[in-house]
Amino acid sequence: SDTVFCASEFIRKDIIRKRIVDPNKLVVTGLPVDYVGLDPHITEHKQDIVVFNGRLCDEKQPWLFDELETQVKRRLGREDIQFLKTQQLNLDKAEYYAIMAKSKAIVSYALQENFGFGVAEAAYLGCTPVLPNRLVYPELYGKQYLFDRFEQSVDMVCEAITNHDNRNIKLDTDNCFSLWFGG
Repeated sequence: SDTVFCASEFIRKDIIRKRIVDPNKLVVTGLPVDYVGLDPHITEHKQDIVVFNGRLCDEKQPWLFDELETQVKRRLGREDIQFLKTQQLNLDKAEYYAIMAKSKAIVSYALQENFGFGVAEAAYLGCTPVLPNRLVYPELYGKQYLFDRFEQSVDMVCEAITNHDNRNIKLDTDNCFSLWFGG
């Protein structure tokens, strides 16, 4: 009797919906990730940086991040806030983690996501997640990090920039995410 391990309940349900394997053989495990390597990058010294670390393709909707930048800068009356698409930067792993660690928010507009590994890393490093209320995100993150409309994502990023406190980021550890963060 084979067992199929899934990273999330979202993936398990998708496999069942597509009738790929017998549902009784599916087990949700989370991902076996060792975050010890991220710990040296954690910092309390955040900068006014908002990050989009998704691929620059239609299913990730990077153009909404561009609109987000316009809206946030206009609302806060500030041009000094940095909005970075990490896929446009030529970063090694250490540089990438350093940017994540000093950023205040990580934003996704994904239409397709199986787990959101990059968002999980950024949240671990203290970025406030700003995520659509769909796909795997509701399973892994609290409601305070989820939006239903674009305008809500603007509100959330403005809040993260003006009142960020990385010690208060709470991840849902009652499910497979606890395997990541030791809950």
